[in-house]
Amino acid sequence: MKVKMRMTHQDIQEEKRIVSHLKNLRQKKGITQQQIADHIGCSKQTISLLERGEAALYLSRLQGYCRVVGCRLDILLEETGGEQ
Repeated sequence: MKVKMRMTHQDIQEEKRIVSHLKNLRQKKGITQQQIADHIGCSKQTISLLERGEAALYLSRLQGYCRVVGCRLDILLEETGGEQ
């Protein structure tokens, strides 16, 4: 059985900050969406959707994305205000 949770406005804004920060890191390092997708095991389209806020930000994707761009998840959350 799947449980659906509603995201609050604050949750949505927090997720947008995290994704925006990751996208900026990716672009600064010259890493393509395809390279991220290959490492995480999803399609380039999924990464595009993720970066536009149109795909779910699963922990496994977030961890993989962080590994590719070279940032620690705990630091990312701290920098984006995601850890309170």
